[in-house]
Amino acid sequence: MIKTSIAITVYNEIRFIEKTIQSAIGEADEIILCDNASTDGTSDICSDYAREFPEVRNIRHLINLGAGENFTASINLATGQYIRLIGAHDMISRFSTRSML
Repeated sequence: MIKTSIAITVYNEIRFIEKTIQSAIGEADEIILCDNASTDGTSDICSDYAREFPEVRNIRHLINLGAGENFTASINLATGQYIRLIGAHDMISRFSTRSML
């Protein structure tokens, strides 16, 4: 059973997404990257992390759903009992997710 999920909403965040993902790895049982049809190479970075880390799932929308719908989609895709929602430019402190539990 997955207890914690981190859902990361993504749209054209090539400058920040790698640091954000790195800050999330090890913080939850599952990391959902919900890419809202990025056009700047962000989706390639997300795909690379999903291939390298089994806890990372990358979902890429073919069309931009808008920010609100992308947030909703990321929450609906998470399977954890607890969900932490962050943006693609938000880096989280080490052990902060587990501390919140």
